[in-house]
Amino acid sequence: MPVRGRGTLGGWLLLLPLWTVGGSAATAAQPGSRDLLSFDSLVAAEGVPSAPLWPVGWTQLRLAGDRVTRYQVIDVAGRRGLCSESRDAASALIREVPADLAAYPILRFRLRVDDTVPGGDGRERDADDFAARVFVNFKFESENEGFFSRIGHSVAERAQGRELPGRAINYVWGNVLPEGVRTFSPYSDRVAVVVVASGKPTSPAWRLFERDVAADFVEAFDRTPPPMHSVGVMTDSDNTNNAASACFAEISLAEVFGPVG
Repeated sequence: MPVRGRGTLGGWLLLLPLWTVGGSAATAAQPGSRDLLSFDSLVAAEGVPSAPLWPVGWTQLRLAGDRVTRYQVIDVAGRRGLCSESRDAASALIREVPADLAAYPILRFRLRVDDTVPGGDGRERDADDFAARVFVNFKFESENEGFFSRIGHSVAERAQGRELPGRAINYVWGNVLPEGVRTFSPYSDRVAVVVVASGKPTSPAWRLFERDVAADFVEAFDRTPPPMHSVGVMTDSDNTNNAASACFAEISLAEVFGPVG
């Protein structure tokens, strides 16, 4: 099934936004870090069947014409998480996080994946599905983009009535792409993809990941990263017409790498 709205003008077009819930500023988690996914304050999702609870500050992003992935906060294996269920669907939750990567270069997050997406392959447009994505969007820098990119971005911002991001990095749990692979979205060379884990876990469990986002940006785009615009999570299975699920927790920005456990 062809995907609508992923791609050619930069990171934001990976997901066409319909902002459905109000946001709030990120709160400090521990010294030297910023907690981005807190379960201390939850709200009922507006316009979503049965109104599942979402963390305050996170909003839904929909792909035009696609079914939406269901997200809800539940307890799994002794840990509270934001869990997803996608059945031939694609949508994300996102939070605007203006942040200077010079101060907070490290992204930490936990994932729990029971299985990958059957047939999923991030190298192909008609198979570009992942059980889990944690993505970072960056502010658009017109001085570093070409003429047509600047025009397209300007048109998109006027249509949306808000500032939109530019480039993006997707940290994904791969299906056939092995762990450690760095590539780009089949829809846009402005969306870098980093495979942080791959394959069906033999024993599903929560796993903690840490990434130097600033270094990953330089590796992908060969330039100093602009400030962050937003972070998001996504489970999608619309291209393969399959099903997928995952859980996300403890998403935060940090000054330095921390203990892994």
